[in-house]
Amino acid sequence: MGNYVSFPAFYLKWGDIAGWKVPDCHLEACDWVEHGRKGRVGVLKAFRGFSKSTISGRYIPWKLRRNRGYRFSNLSATDRDAAKMSRDARFVIRKHPWCDGMKPEKGGLWKVHAFEVEGSTDARNPNVTAYGVMSNLTGSRVDEFLLDDVEVPKTIRTPALREAIRERISETSHILVPGGKILYIGTDHCIESIYKEQIEQGADLLEIPIFRKEVTYYGDGVKDSFVFDFRVSRPGDLYVAVGMNKPQLIDPSQYEIFGLKDYRGGCIKLRRKLAPEERVSIYTLPAWPERFNRSETQFRMG
Repeated sequence: MGNYVSFPAFYLKWGDIAGWKVPDCHLEACDWVEHGRKGRVGVLKAFRGFSKSTISGRYIPWKLRRNRGYRFSNLSATDRDAAKMSRDARFVIRKHPWCDGMKPEKGGLWKVHAFEVEGSTDARNPNVTAYGVMSNLTGSRVDEFLLDDVEVPKTIRTPALREAIRERISETSHILVPGGKILYIGTDHCIESIYKEQIEQGADLLEIPIFRKEVTYYGDGVKDSFVFDFRVSRPGDLYVAVGMNKPQLIDPSQYEIFGLKDYRGGCIKLRRKLAPEERVSIYTLPAWPERFNRSETQFRMG
């Protein structure tokens, strides 16, 4: 059992090794995973491109470092996705200096879909199993389920598929040991999201949107000015998206900004009136500004 280090510290150390500049939003997620979950079920929702699986792939080694008897079951959309997560976690165990001695000695279980760490206390159940969410889940005991991006378009595109995944997820409660936990990590892909259902049932939640502040309006064919109630210091800190089903970021030349540096907020005035079928969203404070600058955000929203 290694000396205690926090999950954010463990993650930062890995960032040093990998040459990453760890964003604040990742440290926020790490801290919540360790300290923010008060109940047995938690949901970490973040935008696409957040590197959610990177969090999961370091959480597993960090937890096993302190408790070699802990048992994870990682469920992903497919067996292939689950295998990627397992390989990532095993890579961290091999390379992280604070995981020295965790890789099992010769003869220990060290496979893609199931592995143990040195000092494991359960002869029957591996420390980690990794399978697609629709695989057979029986025959093991688990301290924590990690449901990493189980909701993707191909698993929830029809009502029948959504019902099938709900039924399979419900089986986790029969496999968890008393007091066991479930952590969902993902992004909503439909209105009837499994994450929304878990939150409504009382799951702990950390949601990290791509922008920390936003407001949305729908057009009426008359208005061309729209207010925002957050402070913006520079014109470049404001992002405006206009459109119907999928609004796109528009160039700053297409609107004027009033109320810069006013703590009460300000307003934008579009160069044209907003049509009734359109909506405008005003954003600021990107969660990961180093990666998602204006050009990258515009590409992804386009």
